Amino acid sequence: MKNLPLLFIAAALFAIGCTPGEPPVPPVPPVPPVPPDPPAPVVVRVSEVTLSDAVIVLEAGDSATLRADVMPADADNRNVSWSSDDDSVATVSAEGSVTAVSAGKATITVKTEDGGKTAACTVLVAPEVDPNDVLTMIPDPAFREYCNRQMTEGADYNIWDKNSDGKLSPREAADVNSIWINPRYYPDGTVKVVYEERIVSLEGIEHFTGVEYLTVNEQHITSLDLSNNTALIYLSCYSNRLTSLDLPNNTTLTDLYCGKNLLTSLDLSNNTALNFLHCTENRLTSLDLSGNTELVDLSCESNLFTSLDLSNNTGLHMVICGFNNKLTSLDLPEGNALTYLDCSVTVLSSLDVSKQTSLTELRCNYSGITSLDVSNNTELRVLICGYNALTTLDVSMLTALTELDCAHCELTTIDISKNRALTSFDCEYNIAEPVEKPLHGAPVTLFPVKAWFDNDNIPEGFTIDWPYLLTRWVNGVDYQKVS
Repeated sequence: MKNLPLLFIAAALFAIGCTPGEPPVPPVPPVPPVPPDPPAPVVVRVSEVTLSDAVIVLEAGDSATLRADVMPADADNRNVSWSSDDDSVATVSAEGSVTAVSAGKATITVKTEDGGKTAACTVLVAPEVDPNDVLTMIPDPAFREYCNRQMTEGADYNIWDKNSDGKLSPREAADVNSIWINPRYYPDGTVKVVYEERIVSLEGIEHFTGVEYLTVNEQHITSLDLSNNTALIYLSCYSNRLTSLDLPNNTTLTDLYCGKNLLTSLDLSNNTALNFLHCTENRLTSLDLSGNTELVDLSCESNLFTSLDLSNNTGLHMVICGFNNKLTSLDLPEGNALTYLDCSVTVLSSLDVSKQTSLTELRCNYSGITSLDVSNNTELRVLICGYNALTTLDVSMLTALTELDCAHCELTTIDISKNRALTSFDCEYNIAEPVEKPLHGAPVTLFPVKAWFDNDNIPEGFTIDWPYLLTRWVNGVDYQKVS
């Protein structure tokens, strides 16, 4: 019995794998889990690259540095390379430094290493200036070529080189009355631009101080300085790449056509003689015409302004301000001058034309308007007011009306019995009423129209059946003759 404690100790040591006299074996620690692989780094790719200048003008031997902006700013690989398409005119270093070599035009291109995105700048190197020849003061080869041809082409009274010495003297340039630069369109669809290439710079125009009519349409001009051309009456610079247009010195200007550019603002406060203004398809966020009281014709559609106040422009005959999905407010001039108004495709929601009593044509479709009072507009010939939220429309006073489109509104009926001059009438997709007699087993809905005729004598050009048959309903118009 004395050895019993030893037996218990030996049994315990045996249970843990030890023999008497040996240290105990520590337990094996658990194997930690293998951590997952770290996520692959997100690569920010280049989306675009832009240059600080679209056009630069240099003299031979001069230099300028272009800045390339790679987007987004946190792109991982922002490396770029530079190249010139004509090293004999201008070269470019790896850092974007451009050096003019000789007269001519070159294109400098920057290209991103990631994605191959590109941007380009036109470099014009001016010829050596002869103070007695304005042609040498025009760096753009296409503009210079145009001027060169005007030296000898055309009728005698329009030839620029009056003394036939082959040079355009400052006096001869100042005597030029008009410059017309337009692409030529041919019946086969081809287009000829100005002598092989489009003009990118009108530098040198400042020497034509007597020019009254200037047209330079569908070119690639990015800026236009006409501060020295104070005799200008007519300016058309339609479809270029202008981002700004400042005309404070051109106070005699009566006609301005600057549509299809990139203008975000247009200051015409000094141009109080303006009669015609067409500034369509720009990016204008505002348009102040309060001082342009001589305006007769205004086209400013497809811009970004939210309001248009024309209350001071009482001489306006025509206003086109549609296709502007931000326009919520329109103030029209009172009086008898306005005859044409197009404010379609806007978000006006309301339109007051009660004081524009001389209107002959009104287009306000797709404008979200909920009511329209035309009872005072008895001269109306054309009324296009479809795709609105109109629930009623009274045209009984419009006896001269020849065209009426009130389709896709919320009308439940309309009375055209007094509009006997109508030759075109569209009222499809308003709120039709079911009738008792089905057609081929399908329910029928008809839109009731009170007219001077019935369903057996519908004039040509009037809605009869709505063009698309719905799954369960056959839709049409029920003309109800009013005696």
